[in-house]
Amino acid sequence: IIGLPVDRGRYWRSEARVVGDGGGQRLQLSWYGEAVPGPCQRWQITARLKRPHGLANPGAFDYAGYLLERGISARGYVREAVLLSQHNNCLAGLRQRWHNHIDRHLPAERALWLKALSTGDKSGIGEAPYRLLQAAGINHLFVISGLHIGMAATAVYALVLGLRRAGGGLLWPGDWRPAAALLAILAALAYALLAGFTLPAQRALIMVAIFFGAAVLGVMVSLWLRFWLAMALVLLHNPLAAGNIGFALSFAAVAVLILASHRRAAAGRLAGLAQMWRMQWQVVLGLGPLLVLFFRQASLLAPLVNLLAIPLVSLLVVPLLLLAFLLWAIGIDSGGPLWLADQLLHGLLWLVRTALDALPPSLDWLTGFSLHRRQWWAFLLLVGLLLLPGHWPGRLPMAALLLVLMLLMPARRPDHLLEVDVVDVGQGLAVLLRTANHNLLYDTGAAWPDGNMAGFAVLPVLQQRDVSRLDKLLISHFDNDHAGSMAAVVEAVAVDEVLAPALRHGVSRPCRAGEHWHWDGVDFYLLHPESIGRRLDNEQSCVLLVQAAGRQLLLPGDIGRKAEMQMLQRWQHTAGLPPPALDVLLAPHHGSRSSSSLALLAVAQGATVINSSGYRNRYGHPHSEVLQRYRQAGMRVLDTACAGLVNLRLDHHGQLQIRSFRGARRRYSELLYQCRHR
Repeated sequence: IIGLPVDRGRYWRSEARVVGDGGGQRLQLSWYGEAVPGPCQRWQITARLKRPHGLANPGAFDYAGYLLERGISARGYVREAVLLSQHNNCLAGLRQRWHNHIDRHLPAERALWLKALSTGDKSGIGEAPYRLLQAAGINHLFVISGLHIGMAATAVYALVLGLRRAGGGLLWPGDWRPAAALLAILAALAYALLAGFTLPAQRALIMVAIFFGAAVLGVMVSLWLRFWLAMALVLLHNPLAAGNIGFALSFAAVAVLILASHRRAAAGRLAGLAQMWRMQWQVVLGLGPLLVLFFRQASLLAPLVNLLAIPLVSLLVVPLLLLAFLLWAIGIDSGGPLWLADQLLHGLLWLVRTALDALPPSLDWLTGFSLHRRQWWAFLLLVGLLLLPGHWPGRLPMAALLLVLMLLMPARRPDHLLEVDVVDVGQGLAVLLRTANHNLLYDTGAAWPDGNMAGFAVLPVLQQRDVSRLDKLLISHFDNDHAGSMAAVVEAVAVDEVLAPALRHGVSRPCRAGEHWHWDGVDFYLLHPESIGRRLDNEQSCVLLVQAAGRQLLLPGDIGRKAEMQMLQRWQHTAGLPPPALDVLLAPHHGSRSSSSLALLAVAQGATVINSSGYRNRYGHPHSEVLQRYRQAGMRVLDTACAGLVNLRLDHHGQLQIRSFRGARRRYSELLYQCRHR
């Protein structure tokens, strides 16, 4: 077992290195039952493994790329486990003992913050506390970042030179800077090891070594040359870091600081507080475009909050934690420094929470400032103008004009009559339908005790498509894989109306067969259910038919063959004609053998069928018999498990374009293997 196992409530998550046959390969394992992994332990296990695989949606986290960057060869769950040996004489064991020491001195709800600051272990920080950090713009402080490692190295460097000045050079009359720089690099190395020597810590260590290495060697190297050397070494050490968000943010922050130092040198010295404010303002402003690009939103309160938080955490809390760790390592009780660090941090979090709670709802946009795609380019130009030297003529008037234009710039609407995104939510369903002026979301994906599919897939896609309001949220039925993330979507996005098979909490009204509405040249029909039955099961799913420009799309939820026959008979009885041919069919019940009857496929001859299911899911969806039926009906099959998000665009002339996210934008992590779902 390598690293620190994480308690997920119902199971434990750990990384492991294989020994013996296949030695050296790294696995990500989930442990259920009584077996509890510990750091440095050696186990003999029987496990069910899968290739590294992640969801594929625009704007969402690339989990497969993350696994590849960490060197994970496979992931899965442990079925049987026998403990062979147990010892704590390793780096992870040291970190675990340090965590236990913190737990003995502080309550669990406060110890988790000091664990994150000292070792980078964020597993204890829940979703609600993390949203608080994001709203305040201080979440970057609670990971072992280049800032912390750089501050530790700088503190040691300044301490050594301070001792030299205090002693007047009596102990060693020579130049102390090489020795101070070497000790600073060693301090950075020790801190990186305490953090588990993760990839961000390695990146920060390389940057510190390059920047202080010139002093050790006694050579004059410009800041920019050190910057490019550090970037080259980081990429040489791990080329996959080029696609890492942390890589871009850390080097961008250093670049802004170098630019700020040049401007400060040209403008003369400022007072300490004013200098800190200016540098912080420039770093936050310089990173703003990247934060908006990667996360589609940023906190406008971040500059003000960080003006207090960065000095407090970096100059007081982190040094106190390092002091406590050193005292503990040599056998001296470190409860005093831990208590003081906790008090300072608790006071900061209390102040931030109080300030955000006092913020009126009309100013909520300050904590979640977001831009649509057109505004992003204007925002980038605005930041460039503000970072220009102060003597640049017309800088501020041009920035003010650009700000007004940016705020008035309308969001880009679809150029097509209808655009549909079948989101890759694993084993579940979420479909976004957009017309020129309206948005509809059909199902929301699943939820689980410590998260939901809204945060992983649905909301990033909505942000990528510039959707901030839903005219309708249509829940096909209340199974978790279809409605589990409903509350998270309603909380994050303005929703005008919620339809579902029955009235429950948050549902505006039940859906009924025969209901129809018309949006921007597109017709929407509810075909099922006709009435609410006693059991709200799959057969009661709300079925949606979409018609536009002579094309038809059917979203049948999880109905089975019985409900399919009822729907087709009702359709024919209402129109007096057999149902017109479908162009696109969303596979009923994820391709289950109990659905996709021959009668339904008779009206979908030659159509494209899109199946939404999880990669190698335990239900065996889509079933091989159903796939055979699709092929015999001449249907083209796309499965989100391998295709990722499937996008459909229908223009005003009836031209239908269908493409998959993985087909259009192959990620490097997916080029290493071919998806073999079914």
